Amino acid sequence: MSEREDSTPDIRAAVQEHLLPAVSDLKDIQGRLRALQESLPAAPDRGEEEMDAVTELRSVLGCVLLDSLGPAIRDLQAAAVYVAKSAKPDEP
Repeated sequence: MSEREDSTPDIRAAVQEHLLPAVSDLKDIQGRLRALQESLPAAPDRGEEEMDAVTELRSVLGCVLLDSLGPAIRDLQAAAVYVAKSAKPDEP
């Protein structure tokens, strides 16, 4: 048995113990940030030069949700699925 095969149960355990709960935490944070963004009042469009604090906050939240949290959640879930699939014995 190779060293890689020996480490598979440890990797699966790490995914179950640490990665999946972290993904769940990120989803919770994503939901809270989305709720915060949606709770902010819509500001009138006055152009970028006069962007007020609410508009700036809505924009930053949107960028974090779209550019950071969404891809992080997707990528971590994909890694967890990959580990789960690689842990199954090869079928004949």
